[in-house]
Amino acid sequence: MRQPSRFLDHVCPDGTTAYPAAAGCYVLYVSYACPWAHRAIIVRRLKRLEDVMPMAVVNPYRDERGWGFGEPVGSAAEPFEGFRFLAEASAPADPDCTGRVTVPTLWDTATRIIVCNESALIMRTLDRAFDAFTDVRLDLRPPALVEALAEEIYEDVNNGVYRCGFAAIQAAYDEAVGRLFARLDLLDRRLADRRYLMGPAITEVDWRLFTTPVRFDPRLRRVLQDEPAPDRRPPEPRALPARPVPAPRHRRDRPPRPGQAALLRHAPAAEPERDLPRRARARLGCPART
Repeated sequence: MRQPSRFLDHVCPDGTTAYPAAAGCYVLYVSYACPWAHRAIIVRRLKRLEDVMPMAVVNPYRDERGWGFGEPVGSAAEPFEGFRFLAEASAPADPDCTGRVTVPTLWDTATRIIVCNESALIMRTLDRAFDAFTDVRLDLRPPALVEALAEEIYEDVNNGVYRCGFAAIQAAYDEAVGRLFARLDLLDRRLADRRYLMGPAITEVDWRLFTTPVRFDPRLRRVLQDEPAPDRRPPEPRALPARPVPAPRHRRDRPPRPGQAALLRHAPAAEPERDLPRRARARLGCPART
């Protein structure tokens, strides 16, 4: 399962937090392989904040030292702070932090402290906090947003695939995979007569769902070894913005690295076994990494 986010502050344009909205003062750390980071990449792109908030991309896989930069991992420094591993960013804010630093991570270059590493909060920050620097308005959290639906998607789908893939016992796996496919069926029925989960306009809930189904066939089916019905498919990723909102397109902020899957594009049919989670490699009979 995904570990709880440790840094939960946010940028605010009215000065009510320690992090005011300003161009060029924050860096967004992401992985193209991570569905949680994918959400933030999408909103940054839709808001046209590429020139307001630079982005640094970690390797698509990590070792025991966590997310790193360069190939092999940790062999090169990223251009903004000189980090070789993203874990280095946690020390100024929390020297006692022992958990890994997850992506996406929003970093303040002025205080040199992590502002936030919770994907939903970063999405909201990107949606609202930097309106002074862009003419795009998305309104991803309208008053009618059903928070309960977002929580159900998180528990059963977004985090549900991890519950399946990293289940330690068969009973836990069976329970998680049952909840996953039951929720996918409910979502499929909900989307049968509407384009978006909440009605006529795309919202945060759609993007929070989207990044899991879009990876389902090329990657997640390799972890979900014993699907209850192989011919069943998750809801099609129909939560794409209608015009005039620009559709997200992949844009790299630095040259691609070997093995890095393109954003919003299916991964290659045969990927290196190192991209698989450790338990999934064992289930597939792949040799251990040396």
